[in-house]
Amino acid sequence: MMMAMTEDLTKPEPTLSSYFFFQRNDNGRNNVVAALKSLIYQLINQSKDLDPKVDLMKYVSKYADPRSSIFNSPAAVYVLRNILHDILKHDTMPKVYLLIDALDECSLGLSHLVDTITDQSNKANWLVTTSQDDIVQDLRTASALTKMEFKPNPSNVSDLIDSNIQRLFRMTPESKFKDATKKFLVEKSDSSFLWMGLACKALDLGLLQADTDDFRSLEPGLKPLYEKVMEKILSKAQGDAKRLKFLKDIFHWVVFSYRPLHLKELHALMDSDNPQQDKPQQELLKSLTLWAPLLTIYQDTIYFTHQSARDYLSSYPFLNLDYHWIIATKCLKQMQRYLRKDIFDQALIDTKNKKNETKDSLESIEYACCNWVDHLTEFLEAQKKSVALSEEKKKFFSDNGAIHEFFRDRFLHWLVALCMMGKGFDSIHMLTTLDSKLVKAPQLHRFIHDAKRFILFNRLVIEEAPLQLYTSAIIFAPHMSTIKKEGDKPSGLSISMGLRNYWNPLANTLTGHDDWVKTVAFSLDSKLVASGSDDRTVKLWDAITGAECATLRGHLGSINSIAFSRDGKLLASSSSDHTTIEVWDVQGKHQLPPLEGHSSWVTDVVFSPDERRLASCSGDETVRIWNIPTGATDNITEETTTTTFIGHSDPVNSVAFSPDGQLLASASDDMTVRLWSVEFGIAYGILKGHSSWIRAISFSCDGTLASASDDQTIKIWDTEMGKIQRAGDEHSDSVTAVAFSPEERYWYASASEDQTIKLWDRETGVVFATLEGHSDTINSVVFSPNGELIASCSDDTTIRLWNTSNIEALRKETGLGHDDWVRTVAFSPKSELLVSGSDDNTIILWDVATGKNQHVFNGHSDQINSVNVSFDDKLVLSASNDMTVKVWEIGTGKVSTLEEHSDRVNAAVFSPKGQQIVSISDDKTVKLWDTVRRELIAPLDGDPGPVNRVEFSPKGDLVASLSDNGIIRLWDLTGKEPKMLKDHFGPANCIAFLLLPGSSDPKQLQVVTSGWDDTTIRLWDMGAGTVDKELAEHQGRVNFIAYSPVSDLLVSASDDKKVMVWDRQRGELKFSLEHPNKVKFVDFLEDKIVFASDDNKVWIWDAGQGTKPYSLENREDLVTAVAISRDKTIIATAAEDNKVKIWSFKKGRAIWLETVPTYGSIRKLSFPENAPYLDTDRGRLRAKCLSLPALRNNGSLISLPDPFTSSEIYVRTKWVTRGTTKILRLPPEYQPSAVAVRENLFVLGLRSGNLLFLNIDFRKFSESSSRTFLK
Repeated sequence: MMMAMTEDLTKPEPTLSSYFFFQRNDNGRNNVVAALKSLIYQLINQSKDLDPKVDLMKYVSKYADPRSSIFNSPAAVYVLRNILHDILKHDTMPKVYLLIDALDECSLGLSHLVDTITDQSNKANWLVTTSQDDIVQDLRTASALTKMEFKPNPSNVSDLIDSNIQRLFRMTPESKFKDATKKFLVEKSDSSFLWMGLACKALDLGLLQADTDDFRSLEPGLKPLYEKVMEKILSKAQGDAKRLKFLKDIFHWVVFSYRPLHLKELHALMDSDNPQQDKPQQELLKSLTLWAPLLTIYQDTIYFTHQSARDYLSSYPFLNLDYHWIIATKCLKQMQRYLRKDIFDQALIDTKNKKNETKDSLESIEYACCNWVDHLTEFLEAQKKSVALSEEKKKFFSDNGAIHEFFRDRFLHWLVALCMMGKGFDSIHMLTTLDSKLVKAPQLHRFIHDAKRFILFNRLVIEEAPLQLYTSAIIFAPHMSTIKKEGDKPSGLSISMGLRNYWNPLANTLTGHDDWVKTVAFSLDSKLVASGSDDRTVKLWDAITGAECATLRGHLGSINSIAFSRDGKLLASSSSDHTTIEVWDVQGKHQLPPLEGHSSWVTDVVFSPDERRLASCSGDETVRIWNIPTGATDNITEETTTTTFIGHSDPVNSVAFSPDGQLLASASDDMTVRLWSVEFGIAYGILKGHSSWIRAISFSCDGTLASASDDQTIKIWDTEMGKIQRAGDEHSDSVTAVAFSPEERYWYASASEDQTIKLWDRETGVVFATLEGHSDTINSVVFSPNGELIASCSDDTTIRLWNTSNIEALRKETGLGHDDWVRTVAFSPKSELLVSGSDDNTIILWDVATGKNQHVFNGHSDQINSVNVSFDDKLVLSASNDMTVKVWEIGTGKVSTLEEHSDRVNAAVFSPKGQQIVSISDDKTVKLWDTVRRELIAPLDGDPGPVNRVEFSPKGDLVASLSDNGIIRLWDLTGKEPKMLKDHFGPANCIAFLLLPGSSDPKQLQVVTSGWDDTTIRLWDMGAGTVDKELAEHQGRVNFIAYSPVSDLLVSASDDKKVMVWDRQRGELKFSLEHPNKVKFVDFLEDKIVFASDDNKVWIWDAGQGTKPYSLENREDLVTAVAISRDKTIIATAAEDNKVKIWSFKKGRAIWLETVPTYGSIRKLSFPENAPYLDTDRGRLRAKCLSLPALRNNGSLISLPDPFTSSEIYVRTKWVTRGTTKILRLPPEYQPSAVAVRENLFVLGLRSGNLLFLNIDFRKFSESSSRTFLK
C-alpha cells in the first residue's frame, strides 16, 4: 500500500521520496538512527539523478566526515537530525515525500522521530502509518496533519483467497468443498490480508485441517489463530520430551533475541553445549518450518511474520524470563569455543576495519559477542522482582566465576572480534553495564576497570590496527595492568625500562574543535561532556568513549561558558558575539529563544541546584538571575529575568551557586568576590585578598568557596566570616580555573596558563598531583558529578579527560626517567651504557643490559643540549644552556664544571683519543679542555663570530672550527697554540683534510677550505699556517670540496652552477662543468665525479674524457643527502620523497640496486664499514643489497634469503618498522622525541621526559608474529 501511494505521489512533477519500514525485532530497523540514515541516504542519491549540480553531501560534511564514528555514537541522532533539517531547507529542493511505515515499531528514539516529523521548519511531506493512537496524538502538533483510516476492501481479500484456495485444493476436484472453505475464510478474516495469509499458511503446513470441527470453530482475530497454531505446533512433539524442549528453545531464542538471528548463529548457539561442526541443520530447519505462520526465513535469517506475532509470543504462558540466563551462558560458551587469536585468516594488522573480509569468520559468533551482557542484564532485572540468585548463579558473577574465567581466557580475542565488526568501542558500554551489576567480586571489578582503561588507551589501535591489540596493546600496558599480568605476552618483544607501573590518569583526548577551547562541562549523569570553543561551536561528547555526539551551531563568536541543567535536558551557553545567552534542548529539539538583557558580552552561566534559575555575569559589570520554566522550555523569554545585581566595578568573570542555592558568588576583574542573597536579591558580603583579576570561583559540597586569580594563587574562603582559610601558590602563571570534587574525594583542582592542572588536598592544602599534557593555556577544569573523571580544556584545541582512580598512582611512579622533554640520547662507545639529557636540567646514566637507572646527575641549572660518554666508560660529558660544560665521574658521581663560556653551550665532545674535550657555544667560541686536569687548554681569542661547524682531522690530533666571521681555527690537541686560518671573509663554509700518503708529519697534512661569501677555495701550508694556493674561479658560494683518493685532484661544487676539478699540486683548474642548477654535493667515484644539484638529480661525470654527465635517475623531490661507500663502489641518495635510492658503480656504469622507503626526511646519510645498513639521522636503515656478499660483474643482484634477524628497524613517529613492514604501533604517550639504537635495543626519548628501553628479539618475534605484519 505504501509503495503504491509513493508511486502515485511522485508522478505529477519532479519529486524526491524516501521510505523506511520499521521492524521491532530487527536491531537494524527498529531505531531512529537507522531510519534517519536511510532517509538521508536516499535523498542524497536521488538528488544526484534529478540535478547533478545539487550537492546534498555538503550537509553531511558540515557536521562530520561521512566515515566518522560519530554516526555510530550514542547520540548520532542529534547529528542526523541536523543534517536532515539542513537538507530539507535547501533552496532548490523539489517537493519531498518522506514515508514511514509502522512507526509504532520504532523501539529506540521514537520521540526524536516524532519531533522531527512535527518540526514546522522543514518543507517535507510526511506520510506515516501507525497502529497506536498515542503516537497519532503526539503527531497532532503538526500543523497540517491529516489522519487517514484505511478500510479493507472485501473483494480484494476474496480475490486473494481464491488464489490460495486453488493452490491448497489443487488435488481436490470437489468445488463444493472449496467454496465452503473460501466462505469460511472470508467470514473469519474480517477482510484482513494478514489473517487470511497466516490461516492459509497453517492450512498449507497441515497445522489446520479445512474439513474439521477444529477449523470451523476458529474465532475471528489474530490471537485465536495464533493460539490454535501454537497448540498444533506443540502437539507435534507430544510424548517426545526432547523434541518439545527443542521447539521451546527455538521459541525462546527467537522471542528474546535483540535482532533477527541468522540460521548459522541460531544453530551454533543452540548447539554450544555439544558442538558438532559437521552436523547438518535439517532438524533446525524442519522445526522452523512448523513455525511458518509465526516466523519466516529470508536470506537465511529468521524474522517474525508480523509484529503481532512477536507480541503474542512475548506474552505466551510458558515464556520464561530466566531463559535470558540460558542465552547468556550459551553465548559465553560459544565465544569460549570459537574465539581464538588466529580466528582471522589475514596478514594485515593496520588496515581499517573491513567487515566484508571478516564476515565469514564472525558470522556464527557475532550475536554472542555483541549481546551476552544485555541478556545477563535482562536476567538480573527479572530476578529483582522474584527470588534471590541461587548459589550457582552467584558464583557465575563472582571472582573466578564463569565471567571472570572468560575474561582471563578470551578478553583480547573478544575485543579484537568486536573491532573487526566495527563495534570495538561498544565494549566499553558493555563493560560499564556489567560492572554496575556486580556486588561482591573485587577481582572481577578490578579486571573490568583495567579493561576499560586498556580500551581507551588503545583507541587508535582499535580504529586502525585491531590485531595490534595482541602486541602493541599488551607491550605498552603498564606493569600493574591486570590484562598484561594475566594475558599472553608476545614473543620477542619486551620493555626493560621506562614503562609505567600504573595507567596514566589521562583517559582520553577529545579532538574536533578548530580553535581554542574555552569551557567544558559534564551532564549530571556524567555521560556527556559539553565543550565550547573560539571556533563558535558547542560540541557534545560521550564521556565514556570520547566519541563526538553532536555539534551545536548558532553563536557568531567565541563560546565563553556552557552549563548543563541538573536534569540534563538543557544546555546554556554564552558567547563574545553578543549580549545574549543561548539555551539548547540537549535531547535534540532545537535552539530555544535566547535570554537577552546584558549590555555587554556574557562571560559565565550556571544553573541553580533546583534547576529553576540560571545565573549569568557579563562584561557590563552586572550579575543576573533568570527564571527557567519547568517543563515548558519553549516559553523561555527575556522577561524571565528576576534580579540584577550591581556592585562590581569591572567586568565579572565567573558566577557560582552555593549547594543550597541560597547564595550566589561572583568574581571580577576588580579583584573581589561578591556574595549575593538569591532569595532577597541583595548583597551579602565582599571577599577581598587577591592582588589581580579573579578568573574563576567554585563552591564545594559543604559550602566552601575557592577562587582563582591572575596573581597565580588559589584562595579558600570562609564565606560566613569573610576570611581566607588557606592560599595556594604552586602555579607559575595565572590561575584560570578552580573546581571542587564531589563528596567522595576531598580534593580541589586548579588549572593555569602554566599548562598544568594541580590537585590539592583540602585538609592540608598541599598539592599531591600535577596533571601535565596540554601544550597551551588551560582554560577550564571540572569534576564529573560521579567523581570518576576530571575534564580540562585548553588553547591547544583539545579537551582531556582524566581518570581520578589513577591519579593516586602518580605518586607511585618512580624511576621512569626525566621530568621533561628528552633532548639528547647517546650510547657509550662500548654500548654498555646510555646517557640522556633533558629539559629538566638532569643527566641520567642507564645500564643498557638491565635498562635500570644507574645514576641521576644533578647540577646544571638549565636544559641539557649535549651528552657523551668517554671511550673507557668512566666519564660523562654534558653541555647546557647554563653556559657550562660538566664532566661527571661515573664511579663516584663527582663533577667538574668547566665555566669559561659566556653563553649557552650547544655541544661538548671528547676527542677521538679521549684526552681532550671540545665545546662550542653561542658566545662565538670553541674551547679546548684537558680531560684529566679539567682545565682550559686553549681558548681561541680573536675576532668573535659564531661557530657553525667543528671537524676532527683523520687521526684525531687536530680539531677545526668554522666560524661565521670567516676564521677557521685549528688546534693541536696536545696543547700547542692553535693555528688560525684568517683569509676568508664572511662565514667559513667547508673544510677537508688530506694526510699525504706515507707521512705521519702533521705538517704534511693538507687542509683545503672554502668561504660562504668570498667564493674562494684555499689550500693551506700547515707548516707556516699560511695560504699555499688560492683557487678563485667560482662565482658563487662553494658548497662542497673533496679530495680524490687515487690522484692529485680536488673537486668543488658551487652555487654558481659549476663543478670544477683542480690539480691540488699546481693549484690549476683542469676541468669545469657548467650545470643548469646550483650544485650542493660533490665527490669522487673511482675516476669519475658524482654530484647532486637543485634539479633533484644525482649526476655522474667523466671529466677526464670530457663527456657530458648523465643522471642516475630523475627524483621528484629535493635531494637532501648523498653518501658514497668507502670503497667508492656504491652511491646512496636521500630525497624529500622519503626514499633512499642505492646504485652500484663499476667500470663507469651506475646500476640501480634498490629503493628503500624512509617514512621521513633524511638529512644525514653514510655507509658504516662492513655493515648491511645505512646510518641516518633517523636510525639504521637496512638495505637488502648491502647484505649481499657480492655483486655480479654486470651489477645484477644475487638472490639470497632475507632472514628476520637484521637491524633494519626504523622508528617512525607512530610505528616501529622493519623495512616496509609495520611491526609495532607506538601509542601517543610513547612516540619519541629522540632515538638511539644498538643491535636489538631501541631507546626512545619521550617528550614526557622518560626513556623507554624497547628490546626486539627479531627471530622470536618473527616466529610468533610473522602472520600479523603489513607488507
